[in-house]
Amino acid sequence: GVPFLKDLPWWFFGLRYIFGFNKSSTTTQELIILLKAEIVPTIKERIAEAAKAEKEHMNIIQQERARHAKEIERFKQKEN
Repeated sequence: GVPFLKDLPWWFFGLRYIFGFNKSSTTTQELIILLKAEIVPTIKERIAEAAKAEKEHMNIIQQERARHAKEIERFKQKEN
């Protein structure tokens, strides 16, 4: 054993319970959850909006086709 400690009586090691102390602490923490809600349009409204966007897109395509047709006609006239 350890030279000095092996000669001490068993009750000597119990002194830490007399002179020592226990400490317990409690820590509290907070958790904050933020939610953002957004109201979306109904399915009927979304379908109507999609149809409107599709119609606008088709208008743009038709306008571009007409513009290109005019340019082609202009080039044909320059060749003659």
